[in-house]
Order: sequence, then structure tokens, then C-alpha cells
Amino acid sequence: MPANDWPDDHDATDAGDTPRASVPARRYALVRALVAEIPAGRVASYGQIAAMLPGLTARQVGYALSGRRDPVPHALPWHRVVNARGAVSPHAGAADQRRRLEAEGIAFDRRDRLDWSRHRWAGPGHVWFIARGLSPEG
Repeated sequence: MPANDWPDDHDATDAGDTPRASVPARRYALVRALVAEIPAGRVASYGQIAAMLPGLTARQVGYALSGRRDPVPHALPWHRVVNARGAVSPHAGAADQRRRLEAEGIAFDRRDRLDWSRHRWAGPGHVWFIARGLSPEG
């Protein structure tokens, strides 16, 4: 689906009603829905999530996760999204994110990076994309 052809879009805003990188709210909802599929013990990068959802960048995925308002606290496994190096990006919740990942069996090396070959999530099946009106090929 072309980047500008998302139905029922309106710009997502932060708490101050400022547009957040001009990404429509439906795309943020799709980012959160996709991240919700990542199982314990697996991770994805911001760029990997962006590549699965057309018209998004890794930074926009980060915005979608940082601006989350979970109806059930900790229901969204946001901690399973890391940077492209396989490290936890610096942010206010970085120590909590790393602690959660380690509790799920993800180990970090001396450079604070995880082993992508052991922990990378392959993504959801085609049905997930089709059910949301998206192409499975991104």
C-alpha cells in the first residue's frame, strides 16, 4: 500500500498536541500491533519493524513506541525492540528494558549487544498483514 494511501488517517500527536513526525495515528497503531506479536526471547530492530510497515522509518517506530499509552500497563512488549546494532538505545527506560530482556533469556556481550542470530524475530505470518489490509511483502 503506498505511504500516502492509508485509510482513516489523522496525524498522531504527543501530549502537547504537536504532530509527531507527521505519522498518522493508524500507522502508530499498526506499529504497536506488530510489536505486540514479538514473543518473549525474541527481538526486532526499529528498522526491521519499519521495513514491515510501508512508509515508516526506524525513527517513527521509536516515536510510536515512546508515545504509547497502554490501557494495561506493560501489556505492549516495547522492550523487545532494540537498535540495529542489537543494543538498547539510550533513553530513560534503558535499564528497565535491558533487565526485561535479560529476564527473557537474552544475553548481551561485553559490547552490550545481543546475538541477532539467536534472538532475531522473523516477523508475523502473512495472515497478520492480510488481516490488516497490508501486503505481506511490506
